[in-house]
Amino acid sequence: MKAPKLFMLILGLLIASLSYARKCEVVWSEGATLADGKKAIHTMEIRGVPKGTEWTLWFCQFRTPIEMQGDAPASIAHLGGTLYRVVPEKAVKGGKMVLRYEARSLVNHCRAPEGFYLQKKGKKPVPVKVSYRWQPSERVPNFSWKEVPVHVFNMIPRVKKLTSLGGEVNPATADVRPTEFVSGKVPGWYRIILGPRIRIEAADEDGAQYAAVTLENLRRNARGGTVLNAAIEDWPDLGYRGIMLDVSRNFTRKADLLRLIDILAHYKINYFHLHFGDDEGWRIEIDGLPELTSYGAFRGIPVLNADGSIAEPEALEPSYCGTRDRKDSASSGNGYYSHADFVEILRYAWARRIRVIPEFDTPGHSRAAIKAMEYRYAHTGDATYRLVEPEDTSV
Repeated sequence: MKAPKLFMLILGLLIASLSYARKCEVVWSEGATLADGKKAIHTMEIRGVPKGTEWTLWFCQFRTPIEMQGDAPASIAHLGGTLYRVVPEKAVKGGKMVLRYEARSLVNHCRAPEGFYLQKKGKKPVPVKVSYRWQPSERVPNFSWKEVPVHVFNMIPRVKKLTSLGGEVNPATADVRPTEFVSGKVPGWYRIILGPRIRIEAADEDGAQYAAVTLENLRRNARGGTVLNAAIEDWPDLGYRGIMLDVSRNFTRKADLLRLIDILAHYKINYFHLHFGDDEGWRIEIDGLPELTSYGAFRGIPVLNADGSIAEPEALEPSYCGTRDRKDSASSGNGYYSHADFVEILRYAWARRIRVIPEFDTPGHSRAAIKAMEYRYAHTGDATYRLVEPEDTSV
């Protein structure tokens, strides 16, 4: 077969494989809240429905119980997490299917169904256009406020003691003496003496870091001008001042993570709890187990096999966002930190006196690890790290 004919044949097959979804679109309508004040009757209108019942419509939405209304030609099944699919039960005439179902009233628009994909059994899923009809809502007025003047020494967290020493100094241009470490003080204690030469005393390295943050805040507040000479004395009330970030469910890129660490240091946070592993993703590279990230750090539409079974051959099913393509690097569903990335994150945080606590949720909430190790077993035959019991028949 000549090359042009082969190309046209391949192109024809590709067009044919996508034609079943070309005209399909979804119109989703938000229903008015029912008398109970908690639920509403929502409507999903599917236009350009394929012939027969050998297809499904995938979508994501905030998890909510669904009760179909009337003699519906299809049901809506919850697969897990935030993944749902329309399961046709009988063919419809006219190429349009209207599904009405009772579910929670929307708290906000982001809880409506999104990321629709149509798939025939044995074929690849194809994106489907969706439009929304919202209930009318009243605009929430802005709250009234008035500007409150603040002192140049005001900052968060507030310093404990401030004693005027007379005179003025420009903190942006004044010389700063090397930090002097003193004993007999509580952890994190520091004192800044503002004068012709700025003097800093600290109980430890943490205190020196907090003094540097306070001085930087003072320089910014002064906006290049002078401030009163003063003695600033401060220390943390709580030994643990932390924040937890879940990068398993919604991944944060390394550059943004480092920016967040800078913000934490600005507020003198000293513990950063990173949630690396959960049902929805495994986000850190582990030597010897590459499948944890090559599979467990990505999401994609499951496959509806010709026999009606559902599989996740290349990635985890979507959760918490409309991620459908493991190649989508901009999605918060995809990504992980390499070994080198994690070392960089640790060093970056420690330079700002922030301790990183890595966390992996186990034995519960371990779906990403379980599926990744099943993927490993299927491709290598190595059952060493398999996390399922083949003889388990529980549902």
